[in-house]
Amino acid sequence: AVYNGVARVFAPRYRQASQGAQVNPLSLNDREQALALAFSDVRRAFEYFLDQYNDGRPFLITSHSQGTTHAIPLLQYLFQERPKDARRLVAGYLIGNTVDEKWLSHLLPVCQTGTDTGCYLSWNAIAEGGDDSHWKSKGHPVCVNPLSWRQDNTAVPKSENMGSLPITGPYFLDAPHKAQTGARCEDGILWITAPQARGYSMALFPGGGYHAYDYNLFWMNIRENLRERTRAYFQQQR
Repeated sequence: AVYNGVARVFAPRYRQASQGAQVNPLSLNDREQALALAFSDVRRAFEYFLDQYNDGRPFLITSHSQGTTHAIPLLQYLFQERPKDARRLVAGYLIGNTVDEKWLSHLLPVCQTGTDTGCYLSWNAIAEGGDDSHWKSKGHPVCVNPLSWRQDNTAVPKSENMGSLPITGPYFLDAPHKAQTGARCEDGILWITAPQARGYSMALFPGGGYHAYDYNLFWMNIRENLRERTRAYFQQQR
């Protein structure tokens, strides 16, 4: 829903690999087969979108968690197999999983500012002092700070956070909470100050991981950045 301010949202329905298949498979081959089956659905859905619904318009590729696992080969497919369509990519928001820069470096760069286009960004949010071993075990993650939209180590204070959304239960959403958390990138991880409002501790991962809140913590900043980045894309096309 964070993207609906700038675009129509097309979400693929696919045979997602279960948590058990990913974390505790019977064998590594079982895990790879489950993810490959899931990606085959994602790729077909993307092809159908491009051929039937896109009509030559610019687009974003966005993801979280397992979705990011599939977005990486989806971008590889796009740039290698459909390069004409790839020219219309505004950006990739590949959030909530490890994206090693070398996996995509031959195709597109990491976004370095809030108005770069034809690039991608990523982050994994962990409370200061937490355990980053899960994301580091997969590779060296890319970290772009969603409070500055830069790939650097500058700490950005919580005063720059325009609004976060808590997890409040299935029946209602609270209003965005301003200035809940600051953030800084270091060694591929987005280290955050823990939010103090209610609703930000219901789904924490071991080691201070805010995986379930990767989007929620920076909700209003993301929405504003989407407007700025898409505006920059159209200005570049003139």
